[in-house]
Amino acid sequence: MLLFNKIVSVLLLSFSLSFHPKVTVMSYNVENLFDNVDNGTEYKEYDPGRGKWNSELFYKKLASISRVIKASSKKGPDIIALQEVENKNTLNKLVEGYLKNMNYNYIVIVPKSRLATNVGIISRYPVKQVHSYYVSGWGEYPVRNILEADISVNGRLLYLFDNHWKSKSGGKAVTEISRREAAGVLIKRLKEIHTVNPNADIVVCGDFNDDIDEYITAGKKYETAFIPAAETVPEEYFKSSIFLSGIPEKLFVSSRIILYDPWYELIRRLNGKDVGSYVYRRKWETPDHILLSYGLFDNKGLTYESGNFRVMKNSFLLSPDTGYPKRWSFLKSREGYSDHLPLIIVLEQR
Repeated sequence: MLLFNKIVSVLLLSFSLSFHPKVTVMSYNVENLFDNVDNGTEYKEYDPGRGKWNSELFYKKLASISRVIKASSKKGPDIIALQEVENKNTLNKLVEGYLKNMNYNYIVIVPKSRLATNVGIISRYPVKQVHSYYVSGWGEYPVRNILEADISVNGRLLYLFDNHWKSKSGGKAVTEISRREAAGVLIKRLKEIHTVNPNADIVVCGDFNDDIDEYITAGKKYETAFIPAAETVPEEYFKSSIFLSGIPEKLFVSSRIILYDPWYELIRRLNGKDVGSYVYRRKWETPDHILLSYGLFDNKGLTYESGNFRVMKNSFLLSPDTGYPKRWSFLKSREGYSDHLPLIIVLEQR
């Protein structure tokens, strides 16, 4: 009996050392998820009062997005950061209707005045605090603020930032100033967190409209919001550029912010071929990111391991003719999903 108890104890110890709860995080630009209420801020074609948008199309769109969420993993992601969501009513209808009984008990959205679409978060884990950080408008048009949700994951605090930065409409170089402003706002907040806890678990995700190689494709002629960490640049860039790395050991916060970008994993694995979540002029691009802080590599609390990042490329999400994202089209086919593909990471809790 004593020997049996020892064997059981060893087995239990072995199981406890090898089993780590997993937390799945999705980031997804859902492309114009509007509700069926005329609020006066919608794009013309999505205005129930002026355009062809109606309740039938709204619920059809909700069904499409919910299909993506359910297909992403066995039980669906634990935390979902969405971009291009109109308002809280839209999220409520998604969660209470099409994602019912999936235990998404927390909905976070902080609408900004005059904005057609916002960013929002739904979570199974408790949201302890919410912050919204102001980003200036582009001319007469408002730009989305940065949304922070501090989430308690089994007692461990996860700082999640949901972003949707200014698009390149109007020109890459010209509009980069807006994306650098957003990067500067984010940098300031990340340094505040780091001052209190250098090993904080931080996920920065969303549609940034800056590719992983933005600085390179710009010919290094001007400052971009994202710059590879290996590049040598003027120190003045440190205030409004986030530096991206594919080597966790090189992550640190000093005079500049460096975050880990899992896109580098796919670039190495696929030799750069067809790496991306969005297609522009028949070329895959990487405007969507899930960026990770050093704290997610310290083997304490929440931890990320290489290989636990992917782009959802399920066949139903892709056009059979091109292999590109099957974007939402309600004026013609009345079907589709989004012009972006979802990004997913899996964290382990230790």
